[in-house]
Amino acid sequence: MVRPEEFNGLELDNSLTDGETVHEMMAHKAGLTYNDFNILPGFINFGVHDVCLETNITKDLKIKAPLVSSPMDTVTESGMAIVMALYGGIGIIHGNFPKPEDQAAEVLKVKRFKQGYVMQPHCLSRDSTAFDMIQIKKKYGYTGAPVTEDGRVGSKLIGMVTSRDFDFITMDVAGQKGTPISDVSEFSALFSDTSI
Repeated sequence: MVRPEEFNGLELDNSLTDGETVHEMMAHKAGLTYNDFNILPGFINFGVHDVCLETNITKDLKIKAPLVSSPMDTVTESGMAIVMALYGGIGIIHGNFPKPEDQAAEVLKVKRFKQGYVMQPHCLSRDSTAFDMIQIKKKYGYTGAPVTEDGRVGSKLIGMVTSRDFDFITMDVAGQKGTPISDVSEFSALFSDTSI
């Protein structure tokens, strides 16, 4: 049945469309996906600056874009939540972890993330092993770590160990041999006490 509808005082010709209106689709109270919608271009009688996509997640929390990732174990962990936040949305980390501490660790990874900055890095010392770096990568997702004199933030920076230094060392080899990071990285050459 073709019938015109009122929209902000404008009469829309439904003969150009097929299917149902948004109100008709929402009345079914069934789950909908992006594939259920075809959004057709049309005339609007307001400027784009008047469009607000802000959405309340909670009473006190708003996001600028209505993008929320599903809290499913196949969809949202820390990586997805970080990307969602970078694009103005939010990722709800799933609850299918063996222990609540595991879920809290995923949330902590997101909270610690600052684009381009790691505010509380996990440092290594000269005595650290490749196994230590692989553990940092596995547990926190970092692909590099600063090497300091005593392995703590605030002590003298000696260099950096990056993923290219240890990517070809397997967890078994690193764990069995205790390969020192000085064998896989030339971090001492990064900094010099004398001017060059």
